[in-house]
Amino acid sequence: MPAWINDLIDQVFTFSQTLLTIPTLTQLGVLLGVFLLAALLRGLFRRLLGRFHNWLSGQSLIQEYLPWLPKWVHWPAPAAFPLLAWLLAGLARNVLDSAGLAAEILGWAVPLLGLLVLYILLLSLLTGRLAPERADFWQRRVLRPLFFIILFLQAVGLLDDLLSAGPTVGETPLRLGSILAGLFVLYIFAMLARSSRSLLGETVLPKAGINPSLTQVLVTFIGYIIIGSGVALALSTSGIPLTALTVIIGGLSVDIGFGMQELISNFISGFILLFEGSIGPTDIVAVDDTIGVVEFVGIRAMRIKNFDNVELIVPNTRFLTEVVTNYSRGSGDSRLRVHIPVGVSYEASPRLVREALLAAASHAGVLEDPPPQVHFIDFGASSLDFELMVWTENVSGVPDLRSDLRFQIWDSLTERGIEIPFPQHDVHIRSMAGLPLTGGADSRSLSAENSPNEDGA
Repeated sequence: MPAWINDLIDQVFTFSQTLLTIPTLTQLGVLLGVFLLAALLRGLFRRLLGRFHNWLSGQSLIQEYLPWLPKWVHWPAPAAFPLLAWLLAGLARNVLDSAGLAAEILGWAVPLLGLLVLYILLLSLLTGRLAPERADFWQRRVLRPLFFIILFLQAVGLLDDLLSAGPTVGETPLRLGSILAGLFVLYIFAMLARSSRSLLGETVLPKAGINPSLTQVLVTFIGYIIIGSGVALALSTSGIPLTALTVIIGGLSVDIGFGMQELISNFISGFILLFEGSIGPTDIVAVDDTIGVVEFVGIRAMRIKNFDNVELIVPNTRFLTEVVTNYSRGSGDSRLRVHIPVGVSYEASPRLVREALLAAASHAGVLEDPPPQVHFIDFGASSLDFELMVWTENVSGVPDLRSDLRFQIWDSLTERGIEIPFPQHDVHIRSMAGLPLTGGADSRSLSAENSPNEDGA
């Protein structure tokens, strides 16, 4: 018989002797019992989650301030079995260690069960937050291959070596495991900041009667405080000392200052706008002849949505260095006066024109107090120039109000036989080809009245 077959038989015999020892069989029995108990408790665990969900759904405070919380109660449900097995296996390992018994198999199984729990929870999170196509992509192309690679490394005992590997910067060792833990801490704080901004900005502060501008200030600063705390804790978790980071930033400060001058200017302008409160959410402002509603005042830029449902992102420095019209501000007065210029023929009676314009000002969006007014502006080159002025409280409806008033002005003038003239220009030709430029018997002077024809010429 070949020697390699004899070696294989000896290895199998040695493994079977090791497997059939009392400590090994004890651990396998405990592990099997852990799986059976986890399978029995899985249904009870899910029923408890369901009852807790129903209880949260019935709480008025939860529905008012944290309406998203009940649906996240079911997040651990898909991982019920491996989660219970992981907890019970860890408990059994501690019991065996305390009793002085062997627990190598349980020590090998507990991390694998923990990785399985983490994998299922991540899948449940992706399924709840992403569209089905994107969730399926992340599961098949990213999480599943990564999970099997990590599972293999843990099974062969290389995962701890990989996590403890890393360079040493100066006197500070950087380890892959610490960096991953720091990134995880930063992600947790980012989610906490986002949830806090949503809770305070959409529920708590508005219900407390805080005005939108102050709400925006408080929400922004609280969010940045949480993010800053998360960055500091993430750096500490990663093993990166803050002193080393300060030295690096100090060395790069000059180059960063020149390269990010505009960004820093917008950043400082954002803080000034938030503190000053001159422009806040829900304000109606005019930017480059575009009127829109302020949706968000950020640290770098402001989001404005115009009446065509198009969002404008305007840098904050624009609102400090240029003249900006804010239709929503003033001494608590939301009224706005709208001007409609009108030109009529010289043959019309100015008092009849005034009567026609006041009659056209009858509109649901026009306030009766102050009443509409008509001003005789000027004797124009081609027309008598008037201006109809009305007051309204619906600032966002000003474009529609202007259009409606122009329709009514046309009807009112037509009923009274008042014409709106088109522009007329007199063109005097002082000289022509072959004729002298100045006086004399041969000079000619032609005059033509230039008016639009059917082709618009």
